[in-house]
Amino acid sequence: MACAPTGSGKTLAFVVPLLHHLQRPRTGGVRALVLSPTRELAEQAGVLLLICVISVKMFVLLLRKLGIHRVK
Repeated sequence: MACAPTGSGKTLAFVVPLLHHLQRPRTGGVRALVLSPTRELAEQAGVLLLICVISVKMFVLLLRKLGIHRVK
């Protein structure tokens, strides 16, 4: 286990390889599923993914306790 200070890029280090994988041709179905241990981490990863996919043809689907929120 390792730790790093806030703002050091841990979430980005997780998201970049995921986005690289998603650039490959689509073969159908769900292509990635991100599970987070806390609501705060899920929100942070979701916001970062939304920022990263603005200029590409991908969408992010955030599943929350209160329902589904799809963002194109």
